[in-house]
Amino acid sequence: MSERALSQGQSPQNGEAEKKHRLPAFLDHFNARDLKVFFRCWVALWVASLLMFISPTLQNIGTATFFAALVLVMLPPSGIVFIYVLGALSLFIGIFLAWAWGVIVMKAAQAARPAADTQARLASLQQTAAAQANSTGVPVASIAQKMVYDGYMLDARVTSVTYCLLCLFIYLMARLRANNPKLAFTSIYGIIITDLFLNFTPLLPSFKGMLPLSLVKPAAIGVGLGVACSILFFPRSTSHVVLDSLEDIVAQLKAPLTFTATTLGQKAQQPDMHRLQKIRIQIFGEYKKMEPALAFLPLDFSVGCWGAEEVMQLKEPMRKTVMAIATLLGLSHQSHIRRGQRGQSALENLRKTRVSFVRDMTNTLVDEYIRLEEGQTDSTKVDRLRGLVVGMVFEEHMANTVDQIETLLDRILTMYTTSTRVRLWWPTSLKYAAQWFSKKKTPAPDTAPATDSDPDDQVDDLTKAAQEKLRMRRAYRPTQRSTIGRLILGTYHWFTSNEGLYALRMVVVTIALGIPGVIPHTAGFYYREKGLWALIMGQTGLVVYMADFTFAVISRLVGTIAGGVLGLLAWYIGSANGPGNPYGLAAIMAVMLIIFLWVRLYLPPNLLQGGIMGGATFLLVIAYSYDDTHIPQYGNPGVGYTVFWRRLLLVLIGVAAATILQIFPRPPSAARHISKTLSHMLRTLSDHYALLLSCWGRPSRRDAHLLAEPLTLHLAESLVTLDGPIALLRFEFSSSRFDSAALARVKTLTHSINRNLGRLLLLSAALPPPLQDRLARQTGLLDHRAIGDVMAVLAVCEQALKTGDPPPEILPAPLLRRAMEYWHDHPVDLALSPELMRDESYRRFCVALSAYLKFLGAIDELVLVVKGALGEAHLVSEELVDLV
Repeated sequence: MSERALSQGQSPQNGEAEKKHRLPAFLDHFNARDLKVFFRCWVALWVASLLMFISPTLQNIGTATFFAALVLVMLPPSGIVFIYVLGALSLFIGIFLAWAWGVIVMKAAQAARPAADTQARLASLQQTAAAQANSTGVPVASIAQKMVYDGYMLDARVTSVTYCLLCLFIYLMARLRANNPKLAFTSIYGIIITDLFLNFTPLLPSFKGMLPLSLVKPAAIGVGLGVACSILFFPRSTSHVVLDSLEDIVAQLKAPLTFTATTLGQKAQQPDMHRLQKIRIQIFGEYKKMEPALAFLPLDFSVGCWGAEEVMQLKEPMRKTVMAIATLLGLSHQSHIRRGQRGQSALENLRKTRVSFVRDMTNTLVDEYIRLEEGQTDSTKVDRLRGLVVGMVFEEHMANTVDQIETLLDRILTMYTTSTRVRLWWPTSLKYAAQWFSKKKTPAPDTAPATDSDPDDQVDDLTKAAQEKLRMRRAYRPTQRSTIGRLILGTYHWFTSNEGLYALRMVVVTIALGIPGVIPHTAGFYYREKGLWALIMGQTGLVVYMADFTFAVISRLVGTIAGGVLGLLAWYIGSANGPGNPYGLAAIMAVMLIIFLWVRLYLPPNLLQGGIMGGATFLLVIAYSYDDTHIPQYGNPGVGYTVFWRRLLLVLIGVAAATILQIFPRPPSAARHISKTLSHMLRTLSDHYALLLSCWGRPSRRDAHLLAEPLTLHLAESLVTLDGPIALLRFEFSSSRFDSAALARVKTLTHSINRNLGRLLLLSAALPPPLQDRLARQTGLLDHRAIGDVMAVLAVCEQALKTGDPPPEILPAPLLRRAMEYWHDHPVDLALSPELMRDESYRRFCVALSAYLKFLGAIDELVLVVKGALGEAHLVSEELVDLV
């Protein structure tokens, strides 16, 4: 496992000293595992770039030879072989769909112009070309080609049919990407191939069905190189990836335990809350990275002692361990045999430590209680009793954490003793492969650039399963609209939804940036200046949601400039003032590609577009400079700096067009997007709260607690993904009144509500019915008025986050005070005694009491944060406020 200061149990001072000398996360990949992956990707990318300097391949493929390397920049072979093949397959599905549709459109468009008109125009072209050839001495074919690309054969009928049919395909591809982000490569490459037909179909005098072949060839070569390198150089199966992820998670889980051990009892040293938050984010982040690979286990081949079924057996104990330690954080052959023996010894020591910890901790608390009963005043007793309850809560959390670690270690030892022979494991199921393509929510690791999730699509399947399991009867059902009304409304929402508006923007930017290429006076300029680049930049610059659009635009521009500068540096180092030395360029490419590949693999996701743009610009500068001196043709952009400034100008044009369209019909806001996402999470938590109320004190519904940990962990993972977008809000100019600090606080409180609700859901099965009833009588957990108050406050906060409207001044809050008033009006004695303190069930009762009060307290604080950001509405007189 990786070496970490905290995981080795070092003191805080040593940990801080190591932290100062540790590389940043972007550079901290100098370990065997990451370097193997990097070497594999580098070999594939460098070999693909060499094709640009080999004369036979350059003559055969043409100026688009660089596309093989570009495909590997966008889709590097950095993961599992099978998943890489799936990603490549999605890419070619887009290419072949666009190719097939483009051929149909080209046939239809050519048929729109009568054959007699076509022949007459073609004869005129030949006569004009021959006349110019006689006067200039230039070959007729070259002049004819120039006239074609300058728009001599343009016809409005052909152009209209081409644009109508191809824009329809682009609209559908854009919707496909918006509805299923995993198919981003299908959409991107499908649209790129469509752009070729869009630009050249109106210009060409005859049908040319093999038009995309110049891009398909290098794309296939790039994918083939990626697959070959994935198999030849350090291949990794899904089982290996999952086990590596489990190793990383265990390394992360050591940190909270060491942190607790080093800070416990040190009153002068305050816990570093920022560090605790960072540890929690890392744990949930590692677990979230592992989940997609778990789903692919039955699909992959593997060589090792453990197959897919054995590895899957670790999922449940690992999840329980993660939840237990996260809860603790919330509170503040021969070698094979030797490993098994060490593991058995560790398990026995762990069991002994658990027993001794519970015994010593309980005795300490009992002794403190006995001293408390001797000569203490009532006010002092209350304070000390509170401390005893906190101590019992800590004891129960620690005992539960040790129990889950023990279960995980026991499972691993069982697998070591039962699976000792290395063998080849075959795939056990291929069903998931079809699900991955068809279902939007089915995850897969490292296949396509991530797209922001739709906040309107946050309804968790687990929450639906919980409601179905409970079979709740609804007293009120919504009124059904008529069939015609539903059809009209559904059609309207289909076109005006986030996906519909994104696809519409895609069509508009395609028309705006593509039309100059089919106007007779500008077609030649458009072709010579590579206007197609601007079109592709405008299309790829659009996003479905605006969680980080501003930052993405900046990163794309910075990446373009950096890639262009490094491309110029590589070109002039490799070829000086000459026409391009293939050996010098091949050598400098080997070095430069290390930079771009490192950026592509290890850059944070919100900067990924900039990294890809940098690599693309670098390849374009080298490729077109070399092409201009070795396969000169009409429309080549030039050499060196000329290629760079044209590329930069076209990127600026594409980005500007995308920006203009992105802000209509309403300027999107990352703050509003995040607020809406948090609003839907609060709504999900209201469903979880309803599930808790339906399970509490009802033995017939005890099986519902099986959903508690998956529900809590799923929502916690979703909250972790918001950390990056929230941090980027300080770069945004927004009309939303929620700033980065306010939304970060809302996210933290939502974490707290989720954690405590999950704990209560688990205890709804673990706590004996008498103690459940006692908690309900003490706190009003099942009181209808208290339930209505909690639901009302959660609903008000949810709506305030969703709409930005201020909440009412007077609300049924603070909920914590109301719970204390209920306790005062329905007195139930804590009845604390040494016998109860030794009872494990009573410790769980204290945990449940603490979790419920923290749940109410987090909601109260959430109200204050929302009011602090939005203000208050429906103000009443000051005298009435004082009475509340």
